[in-house]
Amino acid sequence: EINRFKPVVIHQGPFKLSKGGKMTHKIDIPNYIGKVRLMVVACAPNNFGKLEKFIPVKNPLMVQAQFPRTLNVSDKLQLPVTILRDDATIKTADLTVKTDASLVKGFIPSKLLTFNGKNQLSHIYDIEVLNKVGKLSVETGISGGGKSMKETTEILINYPNSYESKISKNIIEPGAKMDYVIKPQGYREAFTSKMMVSGLKVPNFSQYSEDLIEYPYGCLEQTTSAGFSQLYLDKIIQLDPVQNKNRMENLQASINKIARFQQPSGKFNYWDGTYYHAWSDIYAGNFLVELKRLNYLSNNSDMLSKWLDAHYSIANNWAASGLTDNYVYETESLAQAFRLCVLAKAGKPSKSAMNRFVTSNTSTNPMTWWLIAGSFQLSSYDSKAKEYVAKAEGLQKNYNEARDYDSFGDRGRDWALIVEILSYIDTDKNKLENYYDQMVETLNGMSWTSTQTKGFSFIAAYKYFGKALGLVNKVDYTITGLSGANKTYQHSAYEPRIIIIDKTSYDKTVSIQNKGKGKLYVYQTNRFIDNNLNKDAASSNLGITVDYYNVTRKQSGITGIRLGDDISVTIRVNNPSALAANDLALNLKMPAGWELINPRIYETEVAKSKGNFTYQDFKDDRVYTFFDMKAGGTESFSFKAKAAFSGDFYMPAVSCEHMYKGTVYARSATGRVSVSK
Repeated sequence: EINRFKPVVIHQGPFKLSKGGKMTHKIDIPNYIGKVRLMVVACAPNNFGKLEKFIPVKNPLMVQAQFPRTLNVSDKLQLPVTILRDDATIKTADLTVKTDASLVKGFIPSKLLTFNGKNQLSHIYDIEVLNKVGKLSVETGISGGGKSMKETTEILINYPNSYESKISKNIIEPGAKMDYVIKPQGYREAFTSKMMVSGLKVPNFSQYSEDLIEYPYGCLEQTTSAGFSQLYLDKIIQLDPVQNKNRMENLQASINKIARFQQPSGKFNYWDGTYYHAWSDIYAGNFLVELKRLNYLSNNSDMLSKWLDAHYSIANNWAASGLTDNYVYETESLAQAFRLCVLAKAGKPSKSAMNRFVTSNTSTNPMTWWLIAGSFQLSSYDSKAKEYVAKAEGLQKNYNEARDYDSFGDRGRDWALIVEILSYIDTDKNKLENYYDQMVETLNGMSWTSTQTKGFSFIAAYKYFGKALGLVNKVDYTITGLSGANKTYQHSAYEPRIIIIDKTSYDKTVSIQNKGKGKLYVYQTNRFIDNNLNKDAASSNLGITVDYYNVTRKQSGITGIRLGDDISVTIRVNNPSALAANDLALNLKMPAGWELINPRIYETEVAKSKGNFTYQDFKDDRVYTFFDMKAGGTESFSFKAKAAFSGDFYMPAVSCEHMYKGTVYARSATGRVSVSK
């Protein structure tokens, strides 16, 4: 994390001042040019007073460099540096720059400047960002007449593209050997490779955990899914002490973030401070209940208690009699079944609501009845639970249409929920194993899985392994080619082991020899960032067009842009499908030479922009927009930018993706844009 704009906020006190007394305070101001506001607040038992004053902070010689908010590899820009003097006796000054020459070029280490009667000078550096990323630290100094000042600026040089994953899945038979050659892709320093080895078919948890931790969107459902990955990670994958420390820190971060979503009523909003979604609210409550079951949450947790009280009341007052639309009926029934199951898991079952539900509800969704079976089992009604398992399986046989009923679901998520519920029920072990195998085959056969599917797969695997830990089956294998040494591993077949491929083993052969009596399941995952700056437009089940208009010069396109020009960006997303496309995320990232105008600082702009999106999140150099689209619909979004720096800049792709369906996306082509003086 780089904090470019550090506020000068210093608080001292309270101090006691006797009647008629005086006191002197010495305050150290950090490296800063401008004005600071000094405020003094005083109080006594019966009165109150305040005083404020603006005080200039300056040096005899001052230097300020103006950087963009971020940089991209391959950017070329003209960087202005302003030099000011407050002492007329200083005639010349030496401007110096210290930085990392492996990241940028074009800075001259020393430049002698003459004021010639002026109190302000400007110098331009023509710099070029090299094809390397990282934190760039630039120290700018000015000295003359025995006076001097230094300013240090830290700025992030970004990768041009996002992380991608490629996975290979192999089974090594007893006595057999398999060779792998790990060839780095994209930016070599960003490339990582690992293997997950087990004697039991499992989802690729090594990739799942990374995906959930690094997922860019911060809604309630994504945050909860990330928390689930941390909650069970150490019970599913063997971790070293450092990895486990990181797991605990990430888990606490998830808990802290979820707390920000809680309403005074006890329910959780989908976004921080706005927008509610019932399934996500219950999903977060389910996470809190699991935290308590594993002793990560105190018994008197106010956050959980408020949530349980709210949903116990909702469950008791719930009724579907007035719901005439079938989709709404099924959606509300599924959410109520999930609510009842989580309440039962928490030891606070709403038994009257459960009985009313099963006597009157006509849902044909098998997942509704799987959840009802779980609620009865967790309330110690074993025979009733098995009755509703049978009903769910009966409906499942003729239920071929995949509907998630506003629950972010897919078949992988549904199989994981079923495995969890069956793990609570004293049922045929073969049935549980068959459902578990079906879950793994479905998950590993999916080219893309949503964050919630990943989260539920962690729950299901933990519940399943909890019953299977009594088995003593071991795997026995040797890996050669890692750091030039042979390593032999023996561990439970039910405990996947992560093998990190060290960088010295890249481009060499790594071999796995199965010395045991059972099969080895090996999932080899490469994660990389493509270093191709020229990426073509691509789409699947969505369309996207991006139009740029130079407001200052009244012309379309991105040619002829000059420093200071105002630019309007209009993005149109269209849904060609006959099905609605909800939970879409639009990602607009600015070229480094443009400054994104955040309308939230202007009340009138905020009022005009609301209406066709659920939530909008402005960052320094980009904005995320979350919205839904009807079947065959089109949505248009407009943004404003200003050409703040002259140069030649990388133009990132504008992308839109479905947050839960990897087959629904669209992105524009990458390119370049020039800004002249």
